[in-house]
Amino acid sequence: MLPSVGAALLFGAAFLWLLEQAATIEARRGLVGVVALLTILGVVRSAQRNPVWRDNLTLFTQTVQDAPRSYRAHYVYGSELFNVGRAGEGERELRQAIALSRNDSDPYNFLATKYREAKLYPQAIPLYRTALELRPNRPDSRFGLAYSLLYNGDPVGARAQADTGLAYGQLKSYFEFVQKQADSVLRARIP
Repeated sequence: MLPSVGAALLFGAAFLWLLEQAATIEARRGLVGVVALLTILGVVRSAQRNPVWRDNLTLFTQTVQDAPRSYRAHYVYGSELFNVGRAGEGERELRQAIALSRNDSDPYNFLATKYREAKLYPQAIPLYRTALELRPNRPDSRFGLAYSLLYNGDPVGARAQADTGLAYGQLKSYFEFVQKQADSVLRARIP
């Protein structure tokens, strides 16, 4: 709301300046009429748009309609669809966000995490890898990749990712968990 207050103050100051510059009473009336018309149009537009703000799902549905080429619109809409239990639709929107995205790791990481939570590790792994290509020091993507590799049967890869994650110094207990689990699996393989 604060930007709206600033815009209103600027608009009001511009109106007063123009009003002072008007040489005749007709010019002043014309200026007042234009400002009144713009105000009415703004109020009507605001009233039409107001129902969109009912809840996040309604807002993000409209955002995708308003900006269909925006990866961010599809990303937040897909995320919200997952939040309300509509995973299939959420996955489609996140795939659309990924198709439109050029260099943001967020949609890759979010969808990969949803796959990991559903124990769909083979689907999660390439998305985590891409997220890390885009942002190599992202700890949540690194942990997600390590965890997915571990539970997809690659304890060596999981251990390597956990070691790298620990070197960054974040999510220490998570990476230590993966290390311990990977080491346990590797010890069990030794005859």
